[in-house]
Amino acid sequence: MLKSYSINKILWAAPVVGVFVIAANLILYYVAYIYGYWPEDGINYNKMPNKPINHIPVIVSSFLPAIVAGLIFAILVRFTAKPLTIFTIISVILSLLSLAAPLNLQNISIETKITMELMHIVAAVFIITLIPRLSRTSTRKAGNYPTDNTSF
Repeated sequence: MLKSYSINKILWAAPVVGVFVIAANLILYYVAYIYGYWPEDGINYNKMPNKPINHIPVIVSSFLPAIVAGLIFAILVRFTAKPLTIFTIISVILSLLSLAAPLNLQNISIETKITMELMHIVAAVFIITLIPRLSRTSTRKAGNYPTDNTSF
């Protein structure tokens, strides 16, 4: 199948996907919060005790990766022959690396770590699948096509 992508559609799709990721991750955040898996005062980093992770960092850290991914995909569409393959490889590698961050946090429950891991997985799945899908301009099989409907 031949797929082509529009840079304008990519630049439109990235913020839309970012909003989807925000919505999904806020649902996870509030479900964890309601069930007591997320501390009421947020998660405090050892190095930044005055900067707890509450809903604001969840929003920012859900939106920014989608924007960065959209810019990377736009660059790949512009300068490479197989942008989807390269984008998928880069995105999967970065997503796997991002899974290490919650595991390295100390003084938080395993439930909170699992919630944070789920947030990373949700972001990765939405970004890797939706940015390319929403930015397609055409999808067709390579080959000859009949010019009229009588050749079926």
